[in-house]
Order: sequence, then C-alpha cells, then structure tokens
Amino acid sequence: MIFLVSSFSLQMVHEYPASLRVEEVSREEFKNGLKHGFYPAVGHKPTATLLSSLLGLCVPFRRVSVALSEGDQLFVAQYVGGRLPEGVTVLPEGSEFKYLRVEL
Repeated sequence: MIFLVSSFSLQMVHEYPASLRVEEVSREEFKNGLKHGFYPAVGHKPTATLLSSLLGLCVPFRRVSVALSEGDQLFVAQYVGGRLPEGVTVLPEGSEFKYLRVEL
C-alpha cells in the first residue's frame, strides 16, 4: 500500500525486525509516486491544504494511524519551518517541504 503522510514515526512499523530505506526525492518524483492512488493520512489541516496546492492533488485532512507492513511505501512530505497558519495555500517565506520515500 502507498501512504501519504506529513511525518514518520517508528510506531508506524508493524513488525520487528524491520529494514527501512529512506530517500529524498524531488517534488515531481514524489507526485509521480502517488499518481496511481494513495491512502491519505495527513493529520494537520493546513498541511493537507498546502500539499493539495503544491502537488496539484486532492490531499484530504485525515487524522488516522498508519501501520506499515512489508512492501508498503510511505511518502512523507516533511514540512520544515515555523508553525503553519490556518488557511495557508502558499509556503511561507523561509520554509520548505522535504519529500521523502520510505520503504519497508
């Protein structure tokens, strides 16, 4: 399964031992990895709104737990910057997203 999240936690790993591969990808590679469908799990509404705008995809706000199993992919849009204000649709100056792909 492919998940879209805004952060990663080891709590998401369902069984141990486990090996993870984490790589930073471009926004275009990130978007292409989601084009065939994904399970949205972005639990912060301003982040979901901003990602929808930046990626050109519908990213619904959805606060759910994620449990990864072998073969799953996690696309992490990690926000780097100050707290996002409500209703934001463009990245605040001095902030960015790091686009990461995590494979279990």
